[in-house]
Amino acid sequence: MDEVFRREYGFKCSGRKANTCKSEKKQQVYYKSDTHFNQIGAFVTVQALKDKIDGKTDKLKDVKFGKITNHYSGDLARLCDMQDTFNNDTQYQLDPATVNTKIKSDKKILVIGDSYSDEMLSILRQYFAEAQTVNIWSFEPSLLDEYKPDIVVWEHAERYTDRFNWISLFG
Repeated sequence: MDEVFRREYGFKCSGRKANTCKSEKKQQVYYKSDTHFNQIGAFVTVQALKDKIDGKTDKLKDVKFGKITNHYSGDLARLCDMQDTFNNDTQYQLDPATVNTKIKSDKKILVIGDSYSDEMLSILRQYFAEAQTVNIWSFEPSLLDEYKPDIVVWEHAERYTDRFNWISLFG
């Protein structure tokens, strides 16, 4: 799919899977009871985006994450109505004081995404002048005029690739 977007539309594509899998060997980047990545996984993904956009990134070893709770229960546990059983996950939050402010972009970024972009937003705001997210189900091309972003990122899990056909940005 990435090759089609590169060839047909001239997009720069960056997959989160390779980056999070590499980091997973060192730290937990996905929740145990959830289909989503945690703040560490979101950080790794944002740094991969920054690398594609301007080549200026923070390293995972140079930032710190605070623990919000050790009793997080994710979407898989909720689907099974077993939040009381599967509630032993740690929820993290990036410590803004440890972010390298010298690499912050002066650009406005808009992420059109699924639920993964929710975890990314607070981290994006540390690395871009402005960051907004809009859900792929509610995105309208007119939002580009409203937000006036310098950078637009289309983020989605593979199962939502068909959503890209819903819009006609390209004529």
